[in-house]
Formats: sequence, structure tokens, C-alpha cells
Amino acid sequence: MFKPRLLSTAITCVTLGLSGMAVHTAAETNRHTLDWVPLTALSEAQKAALAPGSCGAYIAPVREDAEAKLNPQAAPIKARAKQSSVYEQGDNPASKQVVLIGDVVVTQGYRQLKGQRAHLNQAEGTLAIEGELELREPGLLVLGDATLVNQQQSTLDVDNATYVLHQAAVRGSAERVVKGREETLTLEHASFTHCQPDNNTWLLKGSQIVLDRETRQGHAKHVRLLIKGVPVFYLPYLRFPLGKERLSGFLAPAYSRDEDAVNIAIPYYFNLAPHYDLLLTTHLLPQHGVLYDGEFRHLHRRFYTQLRTAYLFNDKGEVDEDDQSLIDSGSLSTAEAVPFKGEDRWLVNLDQSGTLSSRWTTDVHYTEVSDVDYVRDFEPNEIDDNDGAYLSQRLAANYRGQHWQGQVEALRYQVLNQNITLPYEALPSLTLDGDYTLGKGDNSYWDLAFNHEWTAFDHPDADAATPTLTGSRLRTDYGLGWHFEPQWGFFKPRLQVKHLQYKLNNNHFVDGADESPALTVPQGSVDAGLFFERDGQGYLQTFEPRLFYFYSDFEDHSPLFDLTTDGQDIDFDTSALSFSYSQLFRDTRFSGGDRIDDANQLAIGLTTRFYGNQSGREWFSASLGQINYFEDRRVTLSNSANSEQRSAIAGRLAARPGEDWLLSSDFLYDDEQHQLSQGNVKLRYQNDQQHFVGFNYRFVRGSSADTEQVDASIIAPLYRDRWHLFLYQQYDIEQGRELDTLSAIEYNGCCYRLRLGYRRELDSSLTNTIANSALEYDNSAFFELHFKGLGGTSKQLDSLLDENIDGYAQWQAIYHP
Repeated sequence: MFKPRLLSTAITCVTLGLSGMAVHTAAETNRHTLDWVPLTALSEAQKAALAPGSCGAYIAPVREDAEAKLNPQAAPIKARAKQSSVYEQGDNPASKQVVLIGDVVVTQGYRQLKGQRAHLNQAEGTLAIEGELELREPGLLVLGDATLVNQQQSTLDVDNATYVLHQAAVRGSAERVVKGREETLTLEHASFTHCQPDNNTWLLKGSQIVLDRETRQGHAKHVRLLIKGVPVFYLPYLRFPLGKERLSGFLAPAYSRDEDAVNIAIPYYFNLAPHYDLLLTTHLLPQHGVLYDGEFRHLHRRFYTQLRTAYLFNDKGEVDEDDQSLIDSGSLSTAEAVPFKGEDRWLVNLDQSGTLSSRWTTDVHYTEVSDVDYVRDFEPNEIDDNDGAYLSQRLAANYRGQHWQGQVEALRYQVLNQNITLPYEALPSLTLDGDYTLGKGDNSYWDLAFNHEWTAFDHPDADAATPTLTGSRLRTDYGLGWHFEPQWGFFKPRLQVKHLQYKLNNNHFVDGADESPALTVPQGSVDAGLFFERDGQGYLQTFEPRLFYFYSDFEDHSPLFDLTTDGQDIDFDTSALSFSYSQLFRDTRFSGGDRIDDANQLAIGLTTRFYGNQSGREWFSASLGQINYFEDRRVTLSNSANSEQRSAIAGRLAARPGEDWLLSSDFLYDDEQHQLSQGNVKLRYQNDQQHFVGFNYRFVRGSSADTEQVDASIIAPLYRDRWHLFLYQQYDIEQGRELDTLSAIEYNGCCYRLRLGYRRELDSSLTNTIANSALEYDNSAFFELHFKGLGGTSKQLDSLLDENIDGYAQWQAIYHP
């Protein structure tokens, strides 16, 4: 670190070496290389400390003398040279002057100066070095033509200097370098770059550059950025970090082109305080106008808050080429293509998580936009839009005690897709769950559960001409279970009682409708399994049969159906669960709380696993199972009984043929139709060189909405740590069309990073206007250039890659931490 004083005025020792020491070789070498060591010459430990993509490092020679770590203020001055002369004016010892000639080395603590001629004036407290100079401090090297050190004022002045900051890996030159009392370098008519010596791919030049190593930041006046020697822009003032610390300033801009629509994003980062900051991005959108996007983050000991807002004044509403073709054909009007022309458009997104105490936490996730097309038009990637259907607005407070936990929640939605059914809003919802463990022994215990939920359901159409049914619901689930879990298996019988109580709001009820229907249902279940093991040659195989019997009494749900004159049923938040292998061993076939199952069924499941004896890794598992129904299921969402005597055969496979590979599959086999009715296959590959491959195949057959889709993603290093390829594609086999394609290539150079991206996807901007089958493709191009050492980079392409490509977040943490 820089220290504020260069040479102490209390000279305790001056040693003049007259023996002609050979110190010039190292100095001459360093003068040409600036301590630069290329990657091929570094040790493995030194390479491991570098960021991926580095070409080498600045490594200073190590001093091993006793005073190498001493503060100069507390250390004596020592000097040596081939020749020396001492002069005094009269009999005044204070006027002593020392002239050193030939391979001069002046050392004071960890500071060292080298030159060919030096003049020490004790009376004035100055040290002048003429000709070529080399100044060293920990983490700093300055080369120059001449220097003047003022011992009394603790300053340093170097002409025609070249400098290196080793830790920050930056270098440059200046007509004059001044080092004052503080740990700063002031560079006049100077340059700054992160590129290695003899490579000026990019260079900052300024009338004055100040580098503060204590705060690890720099700032410059009248700055020009030169790329390959060509000036590309000018800034009157610029701040930049010296290292990875956060610092206010411009981040790398991003450019994307969506056919005839352009988005130029210019981000500016405000490092307001250690615990909060702001990212303000200006989006130049010729088709719409200027969009201002702000992201504020605040970290408190009890809360983490992220607030994002965006605003666009007076949308231009220019019609793009695809929409114009639809307008010309008469299938779309101009008003439908640009329905928000001339309007202000905005977004508000608040995410907050809080820890009020060891028992109380809070959670806020609130997103609202000005209109239904905002997300489709501007694609804010950080916003979770639930596949473009709706935005959630949720506030919750949570309590967790030793035996009880509760939650108060308010939940509503902003619907973006006008073709979907409007969901109910929970305003509010209260839950209180109790859980007790009793009689715990070596391999058995009892559990007692008391679960309560009360919710007031509202709806946007509650006050419409034909109002939607609303009301409140109380649900309680009480249960007692015994867990017997020896090493050879498990046995878990359970008894429970479920109760459902409603209070419906005034509505157009039919005569005789119960406005406060209630249901109470007793249930029982037994879950049992065995574990068998067999030693093979180099592996261990298990066989795990499992039985799950579930009985639930039937309670007539007719009071929940056809309550109003227009035939509305009570269905506030309930849907049928998708059937899979894990569904075999559940005590309900519904999500939500508006139905209580009737059941008399037995599920049988068989699982086998294979483990490697040496690694202990599970390298293969297979499971099959089926439910046998002994009675019809009369409780359904539609009030129509289900009379099937058995379920589809559910299966699950997983394989790890090596540490880098993972293959998994879930499927359903319809033994009546003798076909696979539903399934998926997932393949993952990841190795230490950060290759990622992801493959997903899924299908649904034998239904009104048959689907068959496949998607694949790849991250592949093309050449060392320099070039990387990113690919993602989603294809609809059933419809025979591409859904989404994203490709990008990155060059990670020594001092800059370049990204090019391309995306082709179905244009969803007209989702609310035309059928999905009529949607056309949208083509987008992305360009990002980031100069290392000048701050962060844009998030636009990052967000797209992270959203679509498996393993990208892990890759990003390694290559661009």
C-alpha cells in the first residue's frame, strides 16, 4: 500500500557502496516488461489465482532483506552507488550534500529508488534522481526520466513516467506523476489501461488521472476512449474502479436489434453506500421512445430490498414491419397493433425479504405494469411474468416457533393474457399449523398435526353485472400418525380429520342454495416399505417395495355446485394434480383447498437402486408403481364420478454413468390403450472444464391437447478460456415449428470481453389479438463490449442466457465472478 511519506527527514544511516554493484540488469529488464509475466511462465498456483481469460500477471521481484516490510517513516535511508561524493558548505553539517553516480540504489523501508545519478540535499530535504528512474513500493512500479523527492513535504514528482499497479493489473503513462501525502497518484496528461504491455486494444487518455489505492478507485478529467488508437467517445469526467470493488460510473452499454426495432441500453451505476446502490439504465428505443429503468438495492441487517421502476413518456407507437403486413392484409387494425400509442408506460417491481427476529420474517413480491402489453413490448427479463399470463402481487408475514408456524398473506394478480380465466385473489389468507412429536424412541415416534387455513377470496368481477362468486373459506386438517422406521423398512399408519367451511357473499343464488356449506371427512392411511440389499461385483443393489393404502370417507360435495343462476361452482383455488410416480403416495389428488378426497385405494411401488462400492454414488435407479381403486371417486372438480379401476403405470428412471452425466425420466403408461401417455427425458452433462449440455424431451398423448416438444442447451468452451459458445433451442414436434432459438458467442480477452447474440422466437406482442398459430417470428441481435477494469457490464444478454440455458449461472460464477 502507498504510505503518505516517502523519505523520512531523520536520516539515521547512509551507506555508500563504492564497489560497483551489478544492479542494472534487473532494472533494464523491468523497464521493458513492467514486471509482466506471461501466462506460460507462471506457476500453477499463480495461474489459479487469476481470473479466467487472463494472459498473465504483473509480479514484482521479491525483496528478502530485513527492512523490506518496514514503514519508510520508521526506517533509515540506505544508499549505494559506484561513486559518491560528500559536500559541505562551511562548517555547517546540516548543509551536507551527497552525490551518487552509477547504479544508484536508495532504500528506505519498503520503498526503493534506482537511477544512474542522485543528489541528496540534507538542508532542503530533497533527493533528486537524474536520468532513468525506477521507483518501487509494494504493488507499485513507476519508471521515469527524472524525479524529485521532498522529504519534508513527503511528496514525489516524476517526469515522463510509466506506471503499473500490480494488484489492480493496470498500467499507463503520464507526462508527470505526482505522489502526495495521501495514497494517491496524480497523473498529468496520462493514459490508463487494463491491457498487457505492448497491447493498447483500449486506452483511456485524460488531461488528469487520479488513482487512489486506499479507496481502490480512480477518476479522470477530459477523458477520451481509444480503441486500437481510434478515439470513439469523450467524457468530461469519469470514475472507475481499481479492482473488483463497486464504484459509480458507466457500465458497458448493450445493443440489440429486433428486426426493425432497436434497443440501445446505457447503464450507469451509483455506488451510494456500502449497503445500498442504484443502477439507472437509459434505453433508446426508436420504435417507442426513451425508457428509463432504475434498480435500487438496499441491504439492512433485517431486510433485503430490491426496487425496480421503469417509465416511458408518450409512447411513439411506431408499427413494425410484421404488424404492418398484417394491417395491409386487413387482419389487424393500426389501433390493435399499437394500442398504447401516445400513453405513458411504466413498471413497478418490489422484492423484499426481512428477518424481524428469530421467529418472524416477511416477504414481499409485488409487480405491476401500466398495461397488458408492457412485458411483451419491453421484455424486462428480471420480472417473473409466469409465461406471460399474469404478474403476482404478494405480501406475507411469517411466524415460526418450536411447534407452531403461521402466515398472514395477501395475494392478487395482474392478468396479462386476456384469453385466460381471471384468478381469485386472497385478501387476506391466514394459516396456523401446529406440529408435535411425542414418545420418540430409537426408531419410532408419534406426530400430532393441527393445520388451519382461513382465506377471504375476492375477484375482479365480483361487482360485475353478472358477479363472480366470492366468499371466505376455513379449512382444518387434524392428524395423528405413528412412525416406525427401523433400518430394514418403515411402517407409518395415520388417522386424520379434514373440515371445510364456507361463508359466501351475497350473489344471485338459486333457491335452496346453502350460502354456508360445510364438509367434514375422516381419513386413514398406512404407508409401509421394506429395504433389501444385495452385494454384487463392485456394486450394491437395493430392492424397495412399498405399499400405500388410503381410505377417505365420501362426503357429498353437491352443496358446492350450481349455486348461482348462471351455474357457478365453488372453485377458488383448486385443480387436479398432475399424476406422476410421487403422486402414488399422496393423500390427495387435488391442489388447493376446495375439495376433500373420497378414496379407497392401494398404491404399489417398486424401486431398485445400484450404488458403486468404492464411490458410494448412486449410478442407477428405477421405480414403477400403480394405484388400484376399490371404489369410484365421486369427488371431482366437475361433480362427475371417475370410475377407473386403476391408474396409469407410473415410472421413474435415473442414471449417473459418470460424475459428469445425469439422465432422468418420468413416464406414464396407459395399460388399457397400451401406450406411453405422458413422459419426459432429461439429459445433463457438466464437467470441470465447464462444458454444459442439457436436453429435455416431453410429450403428452391421448388428450385433446397432445404435445411433443424438445429443447436443448449447450455451453461449450471453443478455445481455452477465450471463446465460449452458448446455444438454446425449443422445438414443437407436434406443430412442426420452432418456438425459440437463442445463440451467443463470447470472446474473453485479456483486457476486454465481446459478446454477440442472436434470438429467433415467436412474436408474443399480439397474444391478446390474434391466435397463437398465426404468430410470426421475431428476430433479435445483441452486441455487448465490456472493457475490463472500467466496471461491470450490461445484464440484458446475461438475463436471457440465465433464463434459458441450464448451467449458465454456475458458468457465470466461475468465469465472471
